[in-house]
Amino acid sequence: MGLAEYTNAYFFSEDTLNTNEYPHPNPSDTDILSIDWKNPELVDKQDGKKDLKIYLHHGSTNRRLATISYFLHDCLPPRSCWDYSLYFLDDAVYRDSASLLIPRAVGYCTALLDYFFRDTIEITAGSEGIYSLYNPNDLAGDSGGFRTITLMARNSSAYAGEVMSDGKIELIVKYRVARSDPFVSAYVPASEPLPNIIAPEKYGVRSIPSNGFVELAFDLPGALPKEATDLYLQLVYKGTIGVEKDEVAMGFKDISEPTPYDIFNNMDWVCMSGAWLPAGSPGAMSLADANENGAVDADEWDVFPHRLNNLDVRYSPSSAPLSPPPAHFSIAGLEPGQSYRVFVLGDAYFGSGVSLSSNSPIASFGCIDQSWHSGFPGSTRAYPSVKRQTEWYSTPEECASYGLSPPCEVPRWPRFLTWRGKDGYWALRVHYLRFPYDSVCSLDTLSSTPPDPGQSPCAVQ
Repeated sequence: MGLAEYTNAYFFSEDTLNTNEYPHPNPSDTDILSIDWKNPELVDKQDGKKDLKIYLHHGSTNRRLATISYFLHDCLPPRSCWDYSLYFLDDAVYRDSASLLIPRAVGYCTALLDYFFRDTIEITAGSEGIYSLYNPNDLAGDSGGFRTITLMARNSSAYAGEVMSDGKIELIVKYRVARSDPFVSAYVPASEPLPNIIAPEKYGVRSIPSNGFVELAFDLPGALPKEATDLYLQLVYKGTIGVEKDEVAMGFKDISEPTPYDIFNNMDWVCMSGAWLPAGSPGAMSLADANENGAVDADEWDVFPHRLNNLDVRYSPSSAPLSPPPAHFSIAGLEPGQSYRVFVLGDAYFGSGVSLSSNSPIASFGCIDQSWHSGFPGSTRAYPSVKRQTEWYSTPEECASYGLSPPCEVPRWPRFLTWRGKDGYWALRVHYLRFPYDSVCSLDTLSSTPPDPGQSPCAVQ
């Protein structure tokens, strides 16, 4: 079903309201016979005040089609009325309509670009495997959200000789913003589409090759917030294509939503023989005291809390994750029980590598922590990205797979891991000590409450 057919069949306009000239929407498509006339809906008016209104809803989506005059109650069968307007459109109806039509129009973009623009551009994440990184911990860096986008682009035109040799290149960022914390395993309402962010290519690149990718960078004039949802990139080239001047080519990419990447220092707990014990607790030290001399000696298990030091993190393509250096960010030190979060924009997956890191005693146990302190080896792996957006389907087959009738909207939201009282995504690095070294403790059994360190053994000496 085309967009025009869709809007004509499922939405009212000023021209189709209060007329019988169009087969749809018709009463059988609506809840007109089950309206609760005694309980009108409380809605916000433009002047900030409240109003009580009765609405006609579309049966399958419960979307407001029109607001209704109270006179309509007296005009329902078997009664009839004289000729006057019974249905009206207001801001609430327009908002409901826009919530379906605008994303659907975005969904048509790829096909529309193919139809109107014979020259297309393929887009993928930048050479470092991501489009952007936002580090709210870096006070000297970007503030408020993502400030740059880096991507790879290739002339994917199917026509030989269509060389994009000299033109202006711009990026358009389309998005919404979650109305509450989006980093949870649940549906979160989002705003209406916000004004596009538009940025020119940063380094003056003016050509896009067909025999490989070129890297393009864009400084955004305004920060893209970490709460962004329904995030899409559109790349526009305007200039010489082949022998033609002032031609336009476009590329479109549905990229990930901001994905949290967490580093946890879990060394306020210690995994001992399959059970979690507070690091430095009498119970942990008793198990570590193999010679039973009442102390944990340097050659015995190091069961004390530790600071995590000198950790570097690097991002790279998911097909070949790389270790630092270079590093996208570094953590000089992270105290026991603390975490460090950054946000990444990527494709479906991105690669990550962490460096060898060290650990050191904390002041409250430094006087009795005599162990040799090593650290954690570096590692690499690929991580999935967050997807939080609304997808739109029009065919019975597509909607039936979700138990819905067409047209239908299917909200997508991620599944987060709640760990130590914090919702984290799969991009999660956990550092902790375990004894014996083959001991395994389930992270699911770890208390979300930090252990009570009690009186510092070093404070009373």
